[in-house]
Amino acid sequence: MTNNNSYNSSWLELIISIGGVLLFAHLISKLIDYLIGNYYSEEDYYLEKRKKRKPRIFVSHSWKHNKDYNNLIKGFEKQGFVYYNHSISLEKAEDLTNGKEIENKIKNQLLYSRCLLVLGGSYSNKYWIKKEVEIAKSLGKKVIAVRPWNTDNIPKYLEKSADEIIGFNSKAIIEKIK
Repeated sequence: MTNNNSYNSSWLELIISIGGVLLFAHLISKLIDYLIGNYYSEEDYYLEKRKKRKPRIFVSHSWKHNKDYNNLIKGFEKQGFVYYNHSISLEKAEDLTNGKEIENKIKNQLLYSRCLLVLGGSYSNKYWIKKEVEIAKSLGKKVIAVRPWNTDNIPKYLEKSADEIIGFNSKAIIEKIK
């Protein structure tokens, strides 16, 4: 009978020991979190974490005037910029049958985007580009207007709506996105 009691007590001691080790590890983890919190604010911690993720961006552009868009994407590739492109391609847009579907698609794509880049050529006066800016602002998304090559002019509505206006320089645009 004593043999059985000592068998039970050794299991009990083992369980208590394991529990103590787990509790100690948990307390050490909390201490480390506390110490890190003293060096970095919670906001700084999440900003750093966000910077390490691939940014999700929506590049507003005209499907018929996509030369600037293609040059921008090539510039991003040359810079080694890795991101999720939430822009709506012409192929995807052809699947949408009416204006409400297009508007919902824009809203859904912008909802998960960090910002909206608007290529500010004369074509940016098109209805759907204006609508993208309007939706982005309603969602609280940052709007970055990109001046086209060889001009300082961008449409007035875009000048008023943009949070930032920048020249057509891939490296500078990437810095504004991050």
